[in-house]
Amino acid sequence: NGNVSEVKQHLASGVDLNGFSTCWGQTRPLILAAASGHPDILAALLEHPDLDPNLPDGMFGNTALIEASLTGNTDIVELLIKDKRTNINFQTERSGMTALMQVSINLRYSCVDNNVLSQAAKNGHSRVVEALVAADPSGVNIQSGSGTTPLMLVTMAPNQAVLTDGGIMSTMLAVKELDLSIKDNQGKTALDWARDKELFIIEKLILERLNGGSEPEPEDGSIVSKLEKKLKIAEDDNKSLRSKMEEMANKIEEQEQKINLLNKNKSD
Repeated sequence: NGNVSEVKQHLASGVDLNGFSTCWGQTRPLILAAASGHPDILAALLEHPDLDPNLPDGMFGNTALIEASLTGNTDIVELLIKDKRTNINFQTERSGMTALMQVSINLRYSCVDNNVLSQAAKNGHSRVVEALVAADPSGVNIQSGSGTTPLMLVTMAPNQAVLTDGGIMSTMLAVKELDLSIKDNQGKTALDWARDKELFIIEKLILERLNGGSEPEPEDGSIVSKLEKKLKIAEDDNKSLRSKMEEMANKIEEQEQKINLLNKNKSD
């Protein structure tokens, strides 16, 4: 119920804080606090020396960090990251997914109403990616059970999803350690996936990174700003193109109506 006083009382009584919950299926107290967004309870649990923050739930194999990342709760994610016991790049047993990968997956499946991202994904997940990458940049090169990296999972997203939440893409592309030569189990790189999905602006950004990858990374964040600007331009171009197409369709409809009216008058 989110009552931190009750939680502290249970901790003082010696309750097993690493065990499975009795009323919420196969989850654990820390995972439940992270998924529910209770920072006070999370902090109280993290203060306990016997806590293992990397224990997964018994259903999906997700840790507290993965669950917090999925919800786009940056405050919870940062609390977990600050704890030195937290494995930033913990991989689930079944699919080998990390928290960074799960955020990328969520970008693919947060699309509703004709590929418009949910508000949570739009506002929260970019910051979560920034926090995870800052904590351990090597996470961008980790591969899942199917061989996919976080960047590959982003390029598998619908076009509008990528453009709407361009911060995720730009943050990953700005990582100096990023290895764009990695191939998944299908033999495809992130660039291959961008081409398959016809994400032309993403393809261009990856090619630019490949061509300029040997250059030192500026510390002022200019590369990230540049990438985000290009993604915004691409989004504006798409909106402009859709507007022109709608205008053209309206004109065609008007012409058809005039032709139908002329034909009707002739027949009369």
